[in-house]
Amino acid sequence: MSVSFRVMTANLFDGYVDPDSLARVLGEVEPDIMVCQELATNAAEVIADHFPHHDLHPAGGYEGRGIASRFDFRAGVLWLPTRRASLATFAPGIHPAIPDGLHVIGTHLVNPIDRPLRRSAKIRHEQVTGILEQVRMAQTPVVVAGDLNATPLYRSYRRLAGAMTDMPKSAGPVRTWSPWPKFPRLLRIDHIFSEGLVCTAVRRVEVEGGDHSLLVVDLQPAL
Repeated sequence: MSVSFRVMTANLFDGYVDPDSLARVLGEVEPDIMVCQELATNAAEVIADHFPHHDLHPAGGYEGRGIASRFDFRAGVLWLPTRRASLATFAPGIHPAIPDGLHVIGTHLVNPIDRPLRRSAKIRHEQVTGILEQVRMAQTPVVVAGDLNATPLYRSYRRLAGAMTDMPKSAGPVRTWSPWPKFPRLLRIDHIFSEGLVCTAVRRVEVEGGDHSLLVVDLQPAL
């Protein structure tokens, strides 16, 4: 039987996600690695209770971020324009499905409709450039996960997809966002890309109070 590990990316809606619902989801889904955006204190407390290893930076607005894991990792930060990205480096062999180590980048790109539009486009371009430079420097398989504020039609998505593999793509359109928490999901703007890994399963998980669904993939080393 092949060995895999589970990655979840979660935009937690700046504290509006119900903490009890989040705790239930984490207990049911059991992700090995969780990447968070819009992380507020209430959600950070739930995540810290669930994962033995974490680097969480709750904050208001769009600034809250973090990575948590069942496995030990070395935490870092990628200094991108306007918003920082979270980094996690996992040592080779820390899990059977990570024999060569792993580098995780958790990101939340600026919204393309923020005005002035030209400034937002420039910032997004520089953010993606910074992520791709980090990917190129990595000596291990890489995962890039988070809220890109971009459907597959956007240039920022296409740049990342040109350099890495869109892990959930094989599952078809996995819509993850809507303007209101209880509204049907309209667009996929949450993504998980990888280099050096293959995807064996994709799930979309709902959490009460959130305007994003949580995106979950199972990954294993590429042959």
